[in-house]
Amino acid sequence: MKKSKLPKQALIILSIALVLVISTVMWSSAQITQDTEEEVQSTLRDVATQNALIVQQELRENFNLLYSLADAISVSPDAVNAKSIAAQLGSFVSTYEFKRIGFVSPDGQVISTDGYVQDLSSRDFFKDGMQGLPGITNTLQDRLGTPEPINVFSIPVYDQSDSIIGVLFATYRNQHFEEILGVQSFNNQGFSCLVNQDGDLIATSSNAPASLQEADRMSDYLTQDARNDQPLQDLHTLLQSSSSNGGYFYGGSQKYYYYAAAMDNLRSDRQWFALTIVPDQVLSSRSAPILFQVRLLILLIIVIAGVMMFVTDPVQAAQAGSDAGMATGLGYLAAALSTGLSCVGGGIAVASAASAALGAISEDPSALGKSLIFVGLAEGVCLYGLIISFMIIGKLG
Repeated sequence: MKKSKLPKQALIILSIALVLVISTVMWSSAQITQDTEEEVQSTLRDVATQNALIVQQELRENFNLLYSLADAISVSPDAVNAKSIAAQLGSFVSTYEFKRIGFVSPDGQVISTDGYVQDLSSRDFFKDGMQGLPGITNTLQDRLGTPEPINVFSIPVYDQSDSIIGVLFATYRNQHFEEILGVQSFNNQGFSCLVNQDGDLIATSSNAPASLQEADRMSDYLTQDARNDQPLQDLHTLLQSSSSNGGYFYGGSQKYYYYAAAMDNLRSDRQWFALTIVPDQVLSSRSAPILFQVRLLILLIIVIAGVMMFVTDPVQAAQAGSDAGMATGLGYLAAALSTGLSCVGGGIAVASAASAALGAISEDPSALGKSLIFVGLAEGVCLYGLIISFMIIGKLG
């Protein structure tokens, strides 16, 4: 018997089904990309918050030590004897990994645990301390001993009559902050930095770009790319609001995502933030395996649909009776709906499974292989619908 091509109505219905399949897979791909970005932002928030908590704990321990030492000094009979004070402080330097601890008298003269004597009356931390304000400085170059980046903790020291008798300070090597920020994230593609609310850089992790490590302010780094006008304004607004949030900026050929976690410091004008930053290639590297499977699925469906249209046994061109013709049309409609709706369900399943897979990969990159198994099972829903379509069309033939 002479074989004929599929009826026109079948071609139209199958074409509609194919459009549904492609649209669903495209939607799934977009959803996976969005879920990946949300997952990266979530991980950024967790890493930045963790860095902020570690730095806060370090600050708190150092200030608690200084307050304890200040109390001991205030009740000492030699409270105004700087040399006696320095002797009391010496044992705490190595324990707390300070470079030095010192006491500044009201006239600005300092004597420290490493023996240096100098006038620090021009230092802002001394002026603030004499006004009763504790604090920690931005990154400075050490004036005493070997020049290196430092941060200075300082608190006022009171005598028994609550009069300020000087300022107690501890010099903290900036390198310690860099080590705290050096915890690897995103397979060492992520990097971190500490900034204050004015955008001044306090410290950066060792794997940060050289241009960021050499900059004094975030604005110096961001203004190297002309596309950062709005991102720079957004970051400035965020830092001034003293809140925690995320954003993005550009650097060369890369787009970077960041999250700024605010730290609870002693004074509002000493607000610090821990920023964790990743390039957008992290998103593509995480979503690429799943997107590859989704696109492989649509290619498979297109190939099978083509075989079904042009290679399978064709339906006879003539149908006997109007009732038979209507039944055949409904049969093709059922076949189309079976494929189209199963692909819609498969697309939703893939999007959900992929989102969960991305979360698992964020915690443990070695879970990639196991995660893809579940994404593949979700794609199986589409294939089941396609098999049912073959069975229906087989009956129609």
